[in-house]
Amino acid sequence: MNTSIVDEVKSLESKTLKELRAIWKDLFQSDAPPYCRKYLITRIAYRLQEIAYGELSRKSTKKLNDLANQMEKGKGLSSSNLPRPGTKLIREYKGERHEVLVTVVGLVYKGQAYTSLSAVANRITGSHWNGLVFFKEKE
Repeated sequence: MNTSIVDEVKSLESKTLKELRAIWKDLFQSDAPPYCRKYLITRIAYRLQEIAYGELSRKSTKKLNDLANQMEKGKGLSSSNLPRPGTKLIREYKGERHEVLVTVVGLVYKGQAYTSLSAVANRITGSHWNGLVFFKEKE
């Protein structure tokens, strides 16, 4: 990531609410919503990165929306034993590397939403596995 963007995003934490509202107005050409500082900081940080690196493609935006919809329809995570959201579980199986992203509302493997690691392990192996055992999170 560009160092100047990183520094700019980091500096947002030290800005006053008045300064954040001014930055918002400059970036979005509208008055800042009446939300808390944390919301303004995250939205401004996202917008700064969007300007620096470009917006998400239509395909990526659609994929994220589809994943969000799938997760909303699902039952949520089936295990509280999973690592924290944002963790990437990696397992090599039959010479192929498999990565699963743990999110707040579920798991993502190869662009598909899952509610359990066992379902992901089944998809990879074609047979029933305890997902935590397969990904070596439990013995």
